Amino acid sequence: MQEQSEAISVCESKDSHRTRMFAAYEGSMQTENGHMTDALIKACLWGQEEPVQVLLDQGAEVNLRENSFGATPLIYAAISGHYSVTRMLLERGANVNACTKVGGTALLAACRQDQTGLVHLLLEHGANASVKDKRGFTPVIEAAREGCSKVLKLLLRKGCSPNAADKDGRSALFWASFKGHSGAVQILLRAGAYPDFSDKDGNTPLIWTCFRNHVEIARLLLRSGADVNFRTYQGYSPLLAASAAGHRRIVDLLLKNGADINSCNNCGYTALCVAFAAGHIEITKMLIFKQLSHTRVIAVQP
Repeated sequence: MQEQSEAISVCESKDSHRTRMFAAYEGSMQTENGHMTDALIKACLWGQEEPVQVLLDQGAEVNLRENSFGATPLIYAAISGHYSVTRMLLERGANVNACTKVGGTALLAACRQDQTGLVHLLLEHGANASVKDKRGFTPVIEAAREGCSKVLKLLLRKGCSPNAADKDGRSALFWASFKGHSGAVQILLRAGAYPDFSDKDGNTPLIWTCFRNHVEIARLLLRSGADVNFRTYQGYSPLLAASAAGHRRIVDLLLKNGADINSCNNCGYTALCVAFAAGHIEITKMLIFKQLSHTRVIAVQP
């Protein structure tokens, strides 16, 4: 085919990697519908500008989806973070809000990488900044989950809500805290993220932060007004979570910030009970000392 020869000649005039790439395309270019879709998708995924241009010039459909994932060439270009290829596809009429079978879009994919230029490009071409995939993830949630601080700042400047939640009720602050991205946590708190936003199980960012031992993030949340004694639907508080997991520094931080040592879960277990049961000796000693000190203070009161 003439278009196949032309595409390969583009590659042969460049480096050997591109030559090998187009050799892999040879069969897929001869598709029944003549759109050369597989070749275009691979070129977009690998960020090969010249081959993308040749394929589009020879009739490859810019908005055709591949079968397995339902993604378009634009989504694949965004997944790989290829700015120039993304711009080319948009200029050639790519649907900026096309979505995969699970609701993923080019913008959602771009927000998983800290490339503000790519995200800005998509937004300038009309990408929906409030889009949600089937998990309920928004661009802000995706950026927060991956700790992409620059993209997060850009989205918030564009008016995106810092308190949007996924289908399980987990906010961007929850995900940033859970994954240990302190920079993203600071950005979200400054933008007005609610520190006690709870998910469908009643877990807050602080509770999961304590369970996963992210000390600095716990400090940030407490300074921003997170409730140190918030309880999940099962009755677990941050102190209970940290004690069960064996995180001594977190337990010490919570106690210094007013954690109720006598708070118990729905089974009647206190932090001391769960720490002792889990074999966390140092935490058990710390809680006993705190309990004795608390008891003495009560005893001497008139």
